[in-house]
Amino acid sequence: MSHERSESAQRHWIAGGILLSLLWFVAGKQSFAHGKADNAMLFQGVGVLIALVLWGNAIAHGEWAGIVSALIVACFELRSIKRIYDTTRRVSRS
Repeated sequence: MSHERSESAQRHWIAGGILLSLLWFVAGKQSFAHGKADNAMLFQGVGVLIALVLWGNAIAHGEWAGIVSALIVACFELRSIKRIYDTTRRVSRS
């Protein structure tokens, strides 16, 4: 049974890593919705870090789907962090 789980984990590590990264991203979105921009950027930063580790692992294993997927997720999350940062900067200037 554990051997089957191990094989399944090896086949689905890309999807699992992306899901984990996106969960941190959603946690950041929720924090931002509750007015906690610093926490939001921290949570989303963890999501980006996970995506970048996934990206590096995909490069090491030559998994093109993982390379492309992780890079897209990281860029999407970084863009969101930039939007949060820009929003908080505009609010603090007012």
